Amino acid sequence: NCDFCEPKCAAQYKCVDCDTFYCDNHKSFHPKEFNSIHQLVSLNDPQFESHSISPIIIKCDEKGHKKQILNTFCDDCDKLICGECLINNCYQKGQSVINS
Repeated sequence: NCDFCEPKCAAQYKCVDCDTFYCDNHKSFHPKEFNSIHQLVSLNDPQFESHSISPIIIKCDEKGHKKQILNTFCDDCDKLICGECLINNCYQKGQSVINS
């Protein structure tokens, strides 16, 4: 199911890195900053099965970021951060980050 639809509808895409599911209408919700480094795959793609084995996924514990996966390391904060933390905190402060 799409992670953004209410009521839930069938997902057509999955970001392997974010572990987030999207329908056609919400595919554009994937953060554009990550399109070049994340893998958004079609669930109808026969190759999808080879993408279904996921690494250990750790979710962010910041308020409002509960669904976000920790996938970037911030040198200044000295911790893993999610995309929301990256955009709303670290980039705005000009901090040094390393993408996964």
